[in-house]
Amino acid sequence: MWNLTIQRVNNGYKLYSSGIGEDEAPEEWVVEDVEEDDLRSHISMLYGVLEHFGVYGSKHDAERIRIVREIPEDGTLKWGDEIYEHKENPSSS
Repeated sequence: MWNLTIQRVNNGYKLYSSGIGEDEAPEEWVVEDVEEDDLRSHISMLYGVLEHFGVYGSKHDAERIRIVREIPEDGTLKWGDEIYEHKENPSSS
């Protein structure tokens, strides 16, 4: 049986895992925040977990785990105080 603990700290997340392999020592690692984008910080933390356990796969795999950030219906994204418009195919405009 394995254990994973995620602790929120000032500048990101501290992650602790144990019991992954029979003889493996507990591990600790940090995923830093993405400046002024809380959602991106959470996504980075989730990818850190997937990478640690080696379960995320690649785009060439028949099955894989994906983390998707949905674009609002109005097509705008906000990072910090900046608002960006999302374009489906920017090269065609």
